Amino acid sequence: MKKITWQDYLEAIAGPYERAFTLENTLKAFEVTGTWPVDRSKITKDMTALAEGLSTQSGPIVNLSSPLKHIVDFVIKGR
Repeated sequence: MKKITWQDYLEAIAGPYERAFTLENTLKAFEVTGTWPVDRSKITKDMTALAEGLSTQSGPIVNLSSPLKHIVDFVIKGR
């Protein structure tokens, strides 16, 4: 069994890569997903929901210790 080198790998994928990543295919991928030009019928409200843990509108992604919970509740949530 022959060991595949990086050079072998790059030579093997060069043709398929060049055929797949054309300007036409790239533009079509954006169009099909509705990201460019923007097509609001393809981008639903659920798809643009707040990122968990990355927004002050969402909860933390880890369980906070008790003292930290009180600080977050007071500072961010106004409680």
